[in-house]
Amino acid sequence: MTATDDLLTVDQAAQRLGLSPATIRRQCAAGDLPSRKIGRSWFVDATALPPRRGRATRSSTSASALVDLAAALTHLVKQDLRKDAWVADVLFFQDELASKDDLFALANDKLDLLVDFDLAINVLVPKSPLFVRQGTDLSLSDRLAYQAVVHEIESHTDPRLSDCAFATRTADRARRFRVGGAQPWLAWRRATREALDNCGGWLIKTDVTAYFDFIEHRKLFQLLQEAQVPEFLLKPLRTMLRTWSPAKERGLPQGPDASRVLANYYLVEVDETLLGLHEVEYFRYMDDICIVSSSRAKATHALQHLGELCYQIGLPLSTQKTEALPYESALKELDDEQFEEPGAGPYDTPVEGMDDTSVSRTYLAALLVDSLKRSGQIDSRRARFSLYRLFRSRDRVVLELVLDNIDSFGPIGRLTPYYLSHWIAEPKVAKRVAAYLSDTERNNSEYFASLILTAALEEPLRVHAGLLTYARRTLRDRNCVSYLRAVAANVLVLSGRQNDSDAVEHVLLTEYDPVLIRGCLVALYRVGRLHKAIREKIKRRKGYDAVLSYLEGRNNLPSMLFRDRMHDLV
Repeated sequence: MTATDDLLTVDQAAQRLGLSPATIRRQCAAGDLPSRKIGRSWFVDATALPPRRGRATRSSTSASALVDLAAALTHLVKQDLRKDAWVADVLFFQDELASKDDLFALANDKLDLLVDFDLAINVLVPKSPLFVRQGTDLSLSDRLAYQAVVHEIESHTDPRLSDCAFATRTADRARRFRVGGAQPWLAWRRATREALDNCGGWLIKTDVTAYFDFIEHRKLFQLLQEAQVPEFLLKPLRTMLRTWSPAKERGLPQGPDASRVLANYYLVEVDETLLGLHEVEYFRYMDDICIVSSSRAKATHALQHLGELCYQIGLPLSTQKTEALPYESALKELDDEQFEEPGAGPYDTPVEGMDDTSVSRTYLAALLVDSLKRSGQIDSRRARFSLYRLFRSRDRVVLELVLDNIDSFGPIGRLTPYYLSHWIAEPKVAKRVAAYLSDTERNNSEYFASLILTAALEEPLRVHAGLLTYARRTLRDRNCVSYLRAVAANVLVLSGRQNDSDAVEHVLLTEYDPVLIRGCLVALYRVGRLHKAIREKIKRRKGYDAVLSYLEGRNNLPSMLFRDRMHDLV
């Protein structure tokens, strides 16, 4: 249907107002523009429109005109969304990915600062039984905009980095991220080992305390300006970081790969200075630093110089993790680190001289036991190495060990529900998992609880009563974080009880947190209870078109735990 003089199509209204079609559709659905829906299309009342904003086309020097959103999204799908998003998404982002044009349009509007960036979701992630670190989850459009702008910035920064910096470098001429992972980390370790063998001297290891949290925005943007990064890329980046950072003018969101690019570059001047020292070799993987010298005194002097340089840019070195090791001890330490897997790397990091077929179940079980013997804290590197391989082989040799110590496994995140998902339908296993979740003395991480609960969705027809009881209590507790309540809603509806579905519907219609509302929509659809009347009420709210459109007519839903796995509706 064509528009009359008084009715404009969405595209015409977008051109007239200088906005994207996706923005116009959202404003129509929310009632912010005078419009009416004819069939499945919106038409805008031309006579009531505000004056043109004067942006029919985007400037060639705007951020949106320069970035490659398609390449950025490809990276997100392969990397960030697969394993770097902290919180399990109720649809594994498939609803938003199914509407790429709208997603790109929204990201472009945000890059050009026509639409505000969303507030970040701060996630307290266990680092040990007593300490947490702050992870950051971003909305998909924000994460896409962030990835795209930093990808362009990297073309200016990567050439300035020396070969001593191994993490997060450009992989090839197409400038694909080589974000951490096994190979750069192994290259860093080999370079350190080779330098140590050549001099037969000393190794000093250190790292920066809470590195991402202490990065100062002022210094970061000074470095980026010196690298000739255009201002129209820096402007949206400033707004992003200001919006997402919990501390004023400091910190990068932990989780997105884009942050690793910026964090890696933050030490570029430190690298240049340390490389200029005589009779000292210097190697860095993000904020993990190795100094090698034939002389202990020279290595120590280099460490002190490093500490002074870091202090000047707001970074404290970790006294607890700083060690000076003579040659033999250093070799032993490097050999022990064969199980080390950097936070950005895959769980299946290869070990030199060892492949999966040569690793026996007895060895892996002993390794996991050993990981729990260290001062009451789990040794994450050994635990990841072992549990991932036992998960892949469906080996229950350590199942009792995991169930006995489940509260210690928080620092390895998703690997625990991965492993437990094989046996979560067994009553004895599910009962013990439910007992952990319900024990407030042991379960003190909402983040980890949300991941554990997703394992129950892998067996939707056999959810244990104890897990349902925990889900029921969690959904009703408004003091719980929204992402945990969203998972609880999806588990609770599997009880088959009318009053449980009614409870989810009540939350859907009376609360307004977007993460929770999206979770409740998916939960009701999962069991055939997302009726037309409910859909119509939610359509009057802003921001749920993508999820409603994705759900329409589907007979299966994505796993919350495993990419590319689908579950039939109950």
